[in-house]
Amino acid sequence: MWKILSFIMLFMLMLYGCLDKEIIDDVNLVMVIGYDVGEGNKIKGTIVAPEYKKEQPVDSKVMTVESDLSRDLISDLQKESPAPLVYGKLQFALYSEDVAKQGIEKYVDSLERDASVGSKVILAVCKGEAKNLLEGKYGQQGTATYFRNLVEHNMHRENLPIINLHTYLRNFRMKGKDPSLPLLEKKNDHVKITGLALFQKDKMVGEIENDQLFYFKLLSDRYVKGIHTITMDDGNKASIESIRSRRRANIDEKNPFHLTIELEIEGYLREYSEGTVRPEILKKAEKAFEKEIVKNSMEMIDMFKEKNIDPVGLGEEILSHSRGLRKVKNWRDIYSKMEVDVHADVKITETGVVQ
Repeated sequence: MWKILSFIMLFMLMLYGCLDKEIIDDVNLVMVIGYDVGEGNKIKGTIVAPEYKKEQPVDSKVMTVESDLSRDLISDLQKESPAPLVYGKLQFALYSEDVAKQGIEKYVDSLERDASVGSKVILAVCKGEAKNLLEGKYGQQGTATYFRNLVEHNMHRENLPIINLHTYLRNFRMKGKDPSLPLLEKKNDHVKITGLALFQKDKMVGEIENDQLFYFKLLSDRYVKGIHTITMDDGNKASIESIRSRRRANIDEKNPFHLTIELEIEGYLREYSEGTVRPEILKKAEKAFEKEIVKNSMEMIDMFKEKNIDPVGLGEEILSHSRGLRKVKNWRDIYSKMEVDVHADVKITETGVVQ
């Protein structure tokens, strides 16, 4: 009896696998979608679907259409596609800077409402037209894989905070925080991450350049394996590697509007530009690193307050520690009154290569 049941189950699994393959072969899987401002009040949408050919590089099928609503883009593109377009494998959504400045809520809402779209879809903003970036040729891996890999490895190994559809919606809806998205730009035959697009609610209102992303991630996220080069007071340079960071927020009991961000950073001295690395050199490197972190972090927070945006969630820290303040309707009124200090504690535990 068990042998018969096992045979039936195995047969059904094999049959399911065959059916699934036939379905996938008969559809175009939309893996990237881009949004631009169209003519009049229309939305210009561009999709990328990979085309797999035996023993050949992945080719990318690119289609563009203009529609009245973002939800109509796929429906209108279906009329031009020889095979059904399916959202089920969507990996990346790209918004032009013009679209981002007008507001992206309606575009994100259409993704959220589609049950076939996963929460880990990466969202990003680009300089220039999204269509222009998506029409590029980026090697054998195909456009969809290229864009996803570009952003993902910079989130996990470099200075980008973790950002996807889920984190965007959480930050957008959270009382006391604003969203941010990676900012991309086409450079000849490749695409470069140039910084971070900053939002107030769903509208882009500013940006952070690449050289400030390290401090942004310290304030908003945590490092597991980072690298950063500092300039010491004597002009020598030191490369700090395997950086691990922790962030803690402390509220003044006597003044609930006073917030202190405590940053703990650990790493080792990978390279030093001159001389023998002695214990006093490590101490100088630690102090120089602490000074640099505090200076750049405070300048960044001041810029956020001038723009009345809070992408690192300082307002959320205040609100979560005070029951009375949670009832305030407009948390930005609280944010404007906040006093913020940043303290950094750097520990350089080892030395690596000396040049």
